Amino acid sequence: MTFPPDQETVTLRDDDYRYGAGPLTLRLEHVDRGRPLRIDGDDWYVVIGVEIGWDGDDRDRREVLVRAGRLPPPDPLRSSPYPVGGQG
Repeated sequence: MTFPPDQETVTLRDDDYRYGAGPLTLRLEHVDRGRPLRIDGDDWYVVIGVEIGWDGDDRDRREVLVRAGRLPPPDPLRSSPYPVGGQG
């Protein structure tokens, strides 16, 4: 599946994603907003994306839990690089 080059990229602290050590820069491919998990009083979403290394190169595709407040809001005008729930 090919995604647009203007995809959203986020850099997460280790306490904003599960489970990790150190910052994680991720180019978002999919956010499952249809099934939030409630952890320690916060909503968390399953996120799939490509890890971006310190050198700017793509690394492995990752699936992580991300604190909702660290994600950009969904853009209804986009052609769904990170769809709301369901398959994507």
